[in-house]
Amino acid sequence: MGWFDRIFGQSITQRTRAGGEATLGDPTVEALIALSKQPTAFLRPSNGTTRTYLGGMPLGASQDEWPRNASGPLPFLLQVDLQEVGEAAGSFTDLPREGLLQFFYDPGSSVWGLYPGDHSVGAWRVQLVPADALAPLEEPDDLNPEYIFRRRYLRAHRGDTVPPLESVAGGEVLDDMQVDRYRQSRDNAYKGHPHHQLLGAPNEIQDPQQALHCVKMAWGLSDEDYMRRKQDLDPLLQEEVGKWRLLAQIDTDDEAQMMWGDSGQLFFWIRSDDLVRGRFERCWMIMECY
Repeated sequence: MGWFDRIFGQSITQRTRAGGEATLGDPTVEALIALSKQPTAFLRPSNGTTRTYLGGMPLGASQDEWPRNASGPLPFLLQVDLQEVGEAAGSFTDLPREGLLQFFYDPGSSVWGLYPGDHSVGAWRVQLVPADALAPLEEPDDLNPEYIFRRRYLRAHRGDTVPPLESVAGGEVLDDMQVDRYRQSRDNAYKGHPHHQLLGAPNEIQDPQQALHCVKMAWGLSDEDYMRRKQDLDPLLQEEVGKWRLLAQIDTDDEAQMMWGDSGQLFFWIRSDDLVRGRFERCWMIMECY
């Protein structure tokens, strides 16, 4: 009897096969969701002015805080006032209580986080600046105007997300109807809004195992290297997967004039120990689109 069965007192397989009625699968799906759900701060449009927003100009104390790479300044995407998040959505484990968390990315770089060397290009940056940074930074003269996004104020709302079924222990025994129910529960969390969020599970478009991808990238493994050594590497890689967590997800947003490929999304991942220590420069970004 596995861990799931020990908790619920009956084999999950027995519960699924106990009868042909569709309703018999509901408790199993609900139990799986309850075990796997993750607290999330959804970033939804705000009717008022906030210091959490997409686009516009970030706040800072010095123009030197604007990150650059060899090609020039990185376009600014998102600023999150962590105190606002705490006041609106409650505290989140390991997330700093205050400060402005800022995200930058150059879509013109054609870097999607697919290769181990992508981080060294410097196409993305995540940084935490002091909460008392009150002045908007000036637009760098050499910033590509195509990537100056429209400001859109956001407010945090607490909720739960559930991870892709492919990454959930126990998910492999669900029947087709139960799989549909599980996936519908994921879709319900995002209805009617762009999918901007802090923490939680990703609303992935292509790869249901993004954390595994981050581990491979951190280890310098290309897809070819991984497939060639998969049998030997998988046990080691799986130990590392649980150490990575989604930091933020930034969706295509028409109001902010943001488009990632074909209606895609950006996913910023970080190791848990880096999050605790505030080492946001170690984030890994993945872009996915349709």
